Amino acid sequence: MPLWKFLLADAISAAITVPIVVTLGFYFGEHLDDIRRIIHQVQWVIAGVVALAALGWLIWRRRRKDRPA
Repeated sequence: MPLWKFLLADAISAAITVPIVVTLGFYFGEHLDDIRRIIHQVQWVIAGVVALAALGWLIWRRRRKDRPA
């Protein structure tokens, strides 16, 4: 990738994301403890869903393997 294309893409990305992050920090900075608590709860839910999906996939794979051809 030419340097000028990289710099252009990086500048456009920064021009979009920096104001968004600053605005979110301004409006939600006072609620960081609440946000961290919610994120922690959501992480456990996502971990449980991933664990159940992995278990389901393993069971499905084993049953498919044991099936006669």
